[in-house]
Amino acid sequence: LPAALEVLHLGLAGVQMGPEGARALAEGLPPRLQDLSLDLHGNALTDEGVLLISRALPKTLTSLSVVLLKNGISRRGMFCIDRQVGDPSAEFHLPLLKPECFSKVADIELHEFKEEEDGTLTRQLDFRSNF
Repeated sequence: LPAALEVLHLGLAGVQMGPEGARALAEGLPPRLQDLSLDLHGNALTDEGVLLISRALPKTLTSLSVVLLKNGISRRGMFCIDRQVGDPSAEFHLPLLKPECFSKVADIELHEFKEEEDGTLTRQLDFRSNF
């Protein structure tokens, strides 16, 4: 994408990009974007993918709309972008993006246990660490 691009609307619903695709998307976001709309419905992004995208959002954004339904994200993943909008002390704060110019559609997919790569089950509904 051209570096000078200021408006970008991407419909990527159902692509199943996962965290690696999210990394590619994050690395390709133009640095001067002011208006960004991302439909990422059904992409298996997980918290990792949402975090990668959120950290790559340009500080020039004045309008942001994100659809994150059906991506296997926890409460932590669901709110990582919100913190950038509303908390000036956040490391990746978006200073020009006002809360009224930010919209997000998301759902939390809670599963009591998560299977790790080695086959062990990890309890993931630990509310002390899930925020």
